[in-house]
Amino acid sequence: MIRRSFVKSIVAAIPLSACDFKLRGYGSYAFKRLAIVGTSPFCQARIERLIESGSDTRIVQSIDDADAILRLSEFHDQGVLTNNSQGLPIELWIKYSLKFTLTARDGEAPITRGEIVLNRNMANNTKNQGAQSVEADILYADMQNDAIDQLIRRLGAVY
Repeated sequence: MIRRSFVKSIVAAIPLSACDFKLRGYGSYAFKRLAIVGTSPFCQARIERLIESGSDTRIVQSIDDADAILRLSEFHDQGVLTNNSQGLPIELWIKYSLKFTLTARDGEAPITRGEIVLNRNMANNTKNQGAQSVEADILYADMQNDAIDQLIRRLGAVY
């Protein structure tokens, strides 16, 4: 039974290999060497991993060696969304913003002042502030990953 399903999966995969199907990767970019400036180490590492694993573009440390420079800035914010009848917060909003600019070596800016803004709502837990803090951290990390994925797609659209 296991052997039959294995053979069926191999037979199904053969046509996919003939049509240049790729499981992973974002394609090619208009630049071969990219410098990333002004972001957290986690954000930079994720961008570097996604770009280098999905294309032939390499991340360089020096701006002088780069074909393009990606300048990033991240912002976190939070506030009260709703209050109960006693005026205590029962629902909070959190916001993650990633601002970016892509500048080519010749000074041309294919992307000027781009911004990705993501918002999430979360219930306010007054009994367990530690758990609420962990939940907010998880939501921020999820929003950061989502923003980076959107940024990578936008970089792929630059010609």
